[in-house]
Amino acid sequence: MPCVVLPAGAVLLPAFVDEHVHLLATLAARTSIDLAGAASVAEVLERLHVGATTWRRGDALRTYVRAWGLDEHELRERRLPTASEIERAVGGAPVVIHHRTGHLTLANEEGRQRAATSEGQFAESRGPLPAKAQRQWARLRREGARLGAELAALGVVEVCDATPAHSATLGALARLPLPQRVRAMVDPRFLGPPSPGRWSAPRSVRTVAAGAQLPGLRLEAVKIMPPRLAPEDIAGHTARAHELGLRVAVHAVDVDELQAALDGGLGPGDRVEHAGLCLPEQLEELAARSITVVTQPTFVTRRAAKYRAELSPVEQAWLYRLRSLVAAGVAVRFSSDTPVVPPGPLEQVTAAATRRLGPDERLDVATALAAVSRPAAPGDPADLVVLGADPLAVDAAFVEHIAVLATWRSGELLHGDPAHWPSCPPARSGDGVAP
Repeated sequence: MPCVVLPAGAVLLPAFVDEHVHLLATLAARTSIDLAGAASVAEVLERLHVGATTWRRGDALRTYVRAWGLDEHELRERRLPTASEIERAVGGAPVVIHHRTGHLTLANEEGRQRAATSEGQFAESRGPLPAKAQRQWARLRREGARLGAELAALGVVEVCDATPAHSATLGALARLPLPQRVRAMVDPRFLGPPSPGRWSAPRSVRTVAAGAQLPGLRLEAVKIMPPRLAPEDIAGHTARAHELGLRVAVHAVDVDELQAALDGGLGPGDRVEHAGLCLPEQLEELAARSITVVTQPTFVTRRAAKYRAELSPVEQAWLYRLRSLVAAGVAVRFSSDTPVVPPGPLEQVTAAATRRLGPDERLDVATALAAVSRPAAPGDPADLVVLGADPLAVDAAFVEHIAVLATWRSGELLHGDPAHWPSCPPARSGDGVAP
């Protein structure tokens, strides 16, 4: 890249990576009735009523009322709205309400059926989508472009989509107009059944892994969800993925899920997503097997009310551990899990360094910054950010407020004033990043 003169006090650092996101869910949330931040059940119901009124006018692209962001821990009553309350609010309209975590859905029967039909059109279509579905997809793509610009403004040049995807989902991810590199995870059922004496992968998985079929998309891992699987199934899927030379990522929020992942045969290069609760002996096991933990420091700050209400003092001390993991020698990477919480690498650094819930698990800013930065080595693509202040020279609580002045992916300017910052993308297509 050409010589860059930094403003006084600014620093040039490796760019950031968000290691656990749900892109399509984030875009769907951005095009749904927003229930996040509602203070009471009454406010939730009022937002649903307004959204249903808009839907009846024919202004909505969906065939049902969709809402996102419901979280009873943010409501004054500390409860979810009842089915009868929701029915009165929407006047009997088909409705589907997604919880903030993505692990709970409230829907009436008509809403459930219409949502299933809508999703099936995307998953099964081999030709043009219906007109309304085309308009919906066009809107999601526009939101994708906006999300990509917002991520670039946060210094993010790469994301890993942690949704266990099937072929249609992978195709949708590959077609999103994001300037970031995208890595994806696949549902273990996508691997197909084993052949006699040896596991075999469908050609579609191999071509996705090689980036040949879906340019710009790389396969990160096979995603396993212990709550949905018996222990023997976890072990079977893990063995199948390893036989194919693929990494495994296991969703593990509590100690039982984490133990199921460990018992299932995780090894070097595999990932544990979240590690919400982790026992001391499990820390040692993670380190001994060279397993990476991808966790979310901002859960502890943004969702503190939930954890204080639901967890004992001992559990709170073991919650989303950071310092203990690093001290044990576990590789730790940070992420947002958007749309559960908004993306923001510098906010993650501040949360890790200043958390009040489980303060013994705080990290110093330098260690936290390394957990959000893309590892850099000679010959790597020029993935860089210019920050308006040095994170190591300011109070940890201020780090999240530092401005990102410029962001480059492989030397190409994604964010910043092009009149001031140069752009020097590689001469050849691609940026040399291995899958």
